[in-house]
Amino acid sequence: MNKKRVAQLACLAAIGLSLAACEQQDVSPAKASIAASSVNGEAETTSTEDRNQLARLLAVELGSNEKLRDFLREEALSQFDGDYDVLYQRVADRRIGDETLEDIFTRQFVRQAENRGQSVSGDEARSWVQRTIAGIPLCQFSVPVNCEKWENSYAPLVIALPTDFDDMKVESILSFNQDGKEEVLDGAVEPEQPVVVIGSNERVNEKGEVEAGYTTANRNNGAMERLERYKIRDINAIEHWLLGGPELQMQYWVAPMPNYSTYPYQPASPPYQLGTWSQNPSRNSVKNGQWINSQSLLYYWYLNSYGQTFRDIWVERDAGPNIRLNLSVTLPKGVVITFNPTIGSNDERMGEQFVNYNDPHWPQNQQNAYGPGEVYYFRGSY
Repeated sequence: MNKKRVAQLACLAAIGLSLAACEQQDVSPAKASIAASSVNGEAETTSTEDRNQLARLLAVELGSNEKLRDFLREEALSQFDGDYDVLYQRVADRRIGDETLEDIFTRQFVRQAENRGQSVSGDEARSWVQRTIAGIPLCQFSVPVNCEKWENSYAPLVIALPTDFDDMKVESILSFNQDGKEEVLDGAVEPEQPVVVIGSNERVNEKGEVEAGYTTANRNNGAMERLERYKIRDINAIEHWLLGGPELQMQYWVAPMPNYSTYPYQPASPPYQLGTWSQNPSRNSVKNGQWINSQSLLYYWYLNSYGQTFRDIWVERDAGPNIRLNLSVTLPKGVVITFNPTIGSNDERMGEQFVNYNDPHWPQNQQNAYGPGEVYYFRGSY
């Protein structure tokens, strides 16, 4: 993750509001906002105070709404723009249970107003929600750090980027917890748990389309998965020149991810080998780290059949009896899965790589190759 994205967490050094001023929102944050009008026919920019109120609503709702937690987490993990961002306009019409995000914010706004002894109608609350979100250009809910650690039961802190946000002038961060209370974070310390940040997406155009130059991680369920191209880091490290060109093999194993909604966490099913790719290039073609086009079909990635994770195991084959390896890998939350690939006893192990459904891939990603060891390679999805 680049520095700018991490720095989104450090957002309130120059917010211009004291903690006491923030608490004054509880008096009547809605009335002034609902009464606000547009200027010269143009949409107003949502104030920092109203952004904070939106963050408070979301934080409280995340504390009790398991479906919303699941929704935001899964949408963030899909990395539609290459980062853990949930663009509001892409999901505004999606149902979370029997509600949309707008419905959830509206209901929570009314509830919090009632808790303060105020009377706000549903229409007034919905108008405030609509104006507030519309006043945050390309409004998004991002999980910039530790998204993979977001457990089902965890209600993250929520932060709203202020209107005058400057990532180079950050000392402290105002966040809201599931009780609607403020927590001030140290802007220089990256949180150990996931947080949700309300701000503007910098990777899409006004239509919500990913801008050129940003990788997107979207695969389509059932898409054709290919090995596009590869190169060997140092041919001499895996095959002596006396033996000529290498005999390459990549086994691809299905690594079903556990169901983290139950405890103790266990894999849904044991890993199994789906197939093997092999090629015998000439020594000259792999010298000096030159790319070799493969464009080989591996499989069609059906999520319901294979899940979201594969394990690639690369070897250079040499003559000798076969042996069975026992490779254990620890997944998030301490779940251990074991692979048992069969390779030759004299084979050179070139590297092993997890490949996730949401990884940036060819042709969108043509810069960041997998590099598990002695081989670099690109996977494609079409």
